[in-house]
Formats: sequence, structure tokens, C-alpha cells
Amino acid sequence: MGHRRRRRCGAYGVRYRRRRGAAACVRAHARRRCARARLVRARMAPACARRSAGTHRGMTSVRDLLDEAANRAAAGAIDDALAAYAAALAHSPQLAEAHYNVATLRLKKGDLAGAEASLHDAARLEPDWPQVFLGFGHLYFRQGRFEDAERAFDRAAALAPESVEALFNQAKALDRLRGWAEALPLLRRARTLAPENEEIWAALRGHLLLFQRHDEAFEDFRAFEPYARLSAPVVIAGLISARVAPGTQYEDKYVPLAVNWPYGRGEAHYAGAAAAHAEYFDVPRTALKRLYETHNRLRQEERTGIVDLAPPRANRSPPIRIGYLSADFRNHVMGRLMLDVLRRH
Repeated sequence: MGHRRRRRCGAYGVRYRRRRGAAACVRAHARRRCARARLVRARMAPACARRSAGTHRGMTSVRDLLDEAANRAAAGAIDDALAAYAAALAHSPQLAEAHYNVATLRLKKGDLAGAEASLHDAARLEPDWPQVFLGFGHLYFRQGRFEDAERAFDRAAALAPESVEALFNQAKALDRLRGWAEALPLLRRARTLAPENEEIWAALRGHLLLFQRHDEAFEDFRAFEPYARLSAPVVIAGLISARVAPGTQYEDKYVPLAVNWPYGRGEAHYAGAAAAHAEYFDVPRTALKRLYETHNRLRQEERTGIVDLAPPRANRSPPIRIGYLSADFRNHVMGRLMLDVLRRH
């Protein structure tokens, strides 16, 4: 979709040249998170000199409208951007990229039906454009239609085999369908194409550990380290690797980091993993206690506003009656343990 230096006459419309930096924040954010839809540049051929002055003015107007739409979208003014795209499409309805951008903005607004209609318009104009199928995949994934999403991402990957976005999101859709084994080779391929992407590395690591491929997970972490910026997932991976790595290099680096890391909201599971693995190393008891307190605080914050599954009884005097599902369970070891737990409370 880049600009050509050699311009051809006779093609309809104008090749759209965005102003420098237009929609930059939208595109930059999308590069950081390959699981999100992003805006694209609209392709327009230059106007031929033989066209009328009125046609030139109209094409200039379309270019200005597309520039305005991109700038409005970058500024977060979605409604204004949609209005500019609508005006541009009223003059040049053949712009598949503009239809796609309208779908992306409608998806951001939560207008799923409108987004799907715009994607179909784009697909009708460009039936073999991978970006359209990425758009369908993101839409279906958001709707919970994971089988449709997986097929759309698979089609995008077939049309663009080097698309990290298609591979990674197809793997995510397969995860939702419990197809973890099918997702593994896709994640390996995505890791090869984007070795510096932490999100893809973390996803592949989770799958490797799921299938007990601990050695491969360790080697993959070592390959990722040169690109890694310190974060909770990286620190915990380093802590776990310290238990299997030769020498003390990993232990010296990652144990203090994991124990003293400033875990924030949404990172309670990392704090819990740090507490579980830190006990295998020489860590002061005060540091462990502080880590457990951090984990407890984060868990309590995460459950704020969530209704208890079993609200406390107003009158606690009647006995609590527990029914067992089968007679076998009454003799099961867990039945005996729970009976002792209940007696102590």
C-alpha cells in the first residue's frame, strides 16, 4: 500500500498521501498490540492532467477529507472521523481502505453490525486483501464467534504468510476453542517473525509450559532476553529459569527482582508465582512475608465489587448442612480433610 514514484494516468481517483504523522498514534499503538485492528492508508491514483478542473477539485477534496478523517481518528474524535470518511466515500465509493477504516472506527465505538457491513463493502472491492480478513477476525473474536474468527485469521495468514498479526490472532482464537496443540506451531512461527514481541513470547511460553516443554521454554527465554525489557512476566520467567539454569547468574539477577518487584493491579498471579518459587532460594523471611502481603492485597483489590458466591448468613446459629454427591466421597480423603476443617471453624 505504499506510494509509487511512477504515476499512471487514467486510473480513477487520487492516490491518497496522508499528511506526515496523520493517525500516527493509532498505527503505533497497533504495532505494539498485534491483537487490535488498525487504520490503513487509502490507495488513490494521481489525477490525470487531461481531467477537468472540476474533477481535480473533487479529488483534492477527497484527499483533504481522508487527511481530516485520519487526523480526527488519531485524536480520538471517532464521530468526526466517520463523518469525514462518509463524505469521502460519497464522492469515491470504490475506496476499499476507506470502507475498512470505517469498519475499524465502528468497531471501536461498539457498532458491531455497522462494522461488519463496512467490512463486507471492503471485501467486495478487494476480495483478496488480507487486511479485510483480519478485520473480520477481530470482529468475530469480539463477538465470541471464535470458530468464525479462526477461519478469518487463517484466510488472512494464507494471503499474507508473513503476517504476525494473522498468525498470533489465529492462535488466540484456537486457544478459545481449546485447540492449544494447533496454536503451538502458529505461535512458534510468529515468534520467528517477531522475536522482540513480548506478548507473543509470553503466549508461546505459556503453551510450552502447558505441554511440559520446560527445556524449550528455558531456551526460548534465553533467546528472548536480548530484546526483553524488565516487566512482571519477564522477571517471573527469569525466576523460574533460575531453578534450572546452570550457575548462579539467573538466581543473582532475577530472585531479588522478583521478590522486590512493584507488582500492580492485575499482576496478582505474578506475585503469587514469585512467592511460590522464591521459597526455593535463600530469601529472608521478612521479604517473603512482604511478598505474600502484596499478593493478598492485589487479590483483594481484584475482587472488589464482585459478589461473594456464598454471602454470610445473618443468623449463624443453625448448623451448616453439607450434602455429599456420593457415598464414596464420604470416605474419600478430601471428605475427611474437609470434615476436620469444618470442625475447626
